[in-house]
Amino acid sequence: MDLKSISDIFNNDMFRIPDYQRGYSWGDDQLKDFWNDLENLTDGKYHYTGMLTVEKSSEANTKYIIDGQQRITTVIILIQVILNKFENKDFVVSGGKKSSLVEKYLYKEIDDNVFEVIFGYSIDNPSDCFYKKEILKLDKFAECSNLNYSHTLYTLNLINAKKFFESTVKDLEKSILKILFAKLTTQLKFNLYELDNELDRFVTFEVMNNRGKPLTTLELLKNRLIYLTTLTKGTTELKTKVRKDINESWKTIYAYLGKNPNKLINDDKFLADHWKMYHLFRYDRNGSNPEKKYLLGEYFSVKDLSKIKSLTEISDYVLDIQNAVMEYFYIENPEYPECKYNDEVKLWLSKLNRLGFDLFRPLLIASFMKYKEFPTELLKILKYIEKYMFIKFNTMKGSRTDKTLFYTLAKDLHKSENKVFTIFEVLRILEIEIDSNGKKALFKERDFYNLIDELFRNERKDGWYDWKGLKYLLYEYETKLQTTYRGVEKLKWAEITKINEETFEHIYPQDLTFNCWKEDQFSNYNIENNKQLLHSLGNILLLSKSDNSSLKNFCFEKKNSLFSNNSYSAIEVSRNQKWTPQTIKARGEKLLDFMSKRWNIEISRDLANKLLDISVTERI
Repeated sequence: MDLKSISDIFNNDMFRIPDYQRGYSWGDDQLKDFWNDLENLTDGKYHYTGMLTVEKSSEANTKYIIDGQQRITTVIILIQVILNKFENKDFVVSGGKKSSLVEKYLYKEIDDNVFEVIFGYSIDNPSDCFYKKEILKLDKFAECSNLNYSHTLYTLNLINAKKFFESTVKDLEKSILKILFAKLTTQLKFNLYELDNELDRFVTFEVMNNRGKPLTTLELLKNRLIYLTTLTKGTTELKTKVRKDINESWKTIYAYLGKNPNKLINDDKFLADHWKMYHLFRYDRNGSNPEKKYLLGEYFSVKDLSKIKSLTEISDYVLDIQNAVMEYFYIENPEYPECKYNDEVKLWLSKLNRLGFDLFRPLLIASFMKYKEFPTELLKILKYIEKYMFIKFNTMKGSRTDKTLFYTLAKDLHKSENKVFTIFEVLRILEIEIDSNGKKALFKERDFYNLIDELFRNERKDGWYDWKGLKYLLYEYETKLQTTYRGVEKLKWAEITKINEETFEHIYPQDLTFNCWKEDQFSNYNIENNKQLLHSLGNILLLSKSDNSSLKNFCFEKKNSLFSNNSYSAIEVSRNQKWTPQTIKARGEKLLDFMSKRWNIEISRDLANKLLDISVTERI
């Protein structure tokens, strides 16, 4: 096997990542592995780094990287980071000054103030200018001057890799950096393979890239669509336009998927949701990656050339998915500064993001893509979905969900040309499925009896404290009190989603250290049998800051002094003179009454007693 080092490979050739390739996808785990391999490499030894597959481009001395771009990109970023620690006149390796090494591996001046990168991306690739300006720190490229480029998932990975290496080498002596540079350029070995021009580069890309970090379906789809433009009949001008549409679409998609670094959106989750809305299909409960099988195996298949989509169909599809990702992002991030939805829509989208709404995401994409001129109807859809998600997945244990119905609604809404009829038809169906008091009623009292059985008969469970709907119920109650008091927000949802112990306070404590919890009203409860009282609904309180640890097991009077300056729920509790089994049950009744009114569900007195009875395990 004829293995080549980076020094051998970068020898008068330039390298480009073509537009159909995915961008840089390595994260911290891969970077750490790479660094460890380099650090552990002893003098005189080499490390086999993998296959590097290239193809000649139409430009002189330029080659496209078909396979191996993740490793090569990582090497080049580390080369840049190391060389940046030296002055131009410094010798980094024997016979090589920094300036000559920059020309060999990074960029060179080919004319007066005209520069060219040695390794980079094709101009159509959204990572091109980002790499030149943010990784190489160059503003010498005319096509990138004054460019307000977007961040994508891939550009975030590029800058993360640079920061990783900058942090790693920050305190290393120049003598150590020289050794690392020599290892990097001479001891990492690649199996260099150049594709025959006759070989199908797009198929090669799909096959080879599945050997490394697996390609997402979204990445494979881009490659497939560009490939189809080479097979489909049409003028060169139209093919060029469609290929540009594909690149622009994927540029937009990755910009929005990575727009909020604190809440990155998964490639294939987005693609799957768009597929459910865009295509007619039967939902397969047991299927694995059905969108991949359909999109690559059927809809955009290359198996039967007679069935290949026209250039117009491809263009329509990429425009649709480009428009969808924008709405998708704001549905997921309604509080993002650029979101243009009205305040009430943002409020209810925020509620859905707290609850989770995977089942309805395709329907919401369709709704917001086409029906912004129907804000009242959009709001009704959001409220139906919120009610369904809260009740169905928090009280109805073991009930089945008709996914096909809601996915079909999304498709019908998206494809319909009669907007007015379709949105009102969707609302009619949602009302029947979710808000009907008849035979199809979403909630039935027996569902809560099932909940009782699950929470209180199971010895491994901690009653209401283990109920997955508890956070949402208590937070909604808190916001209701905030509205009543017309006060400022005291408790943010993010504060209660991390660690229960920091925001959930059990007023009557588990550890009965103090005698106040052993007085007459608690005489029937002790350390051994206080579980039902401890985890009763009325005994659990949301705090607006982490006072839990300071409250410990103190008596109610001491806790109350802190409650009066905490969340609105805590302030309400602080109005009690004492905390007894009776006040715990009374507060629980208040919360159940709120639940009944908030989600329009009937909770009978008998059911409420069973849900709140501190001896419930013995009585039901």
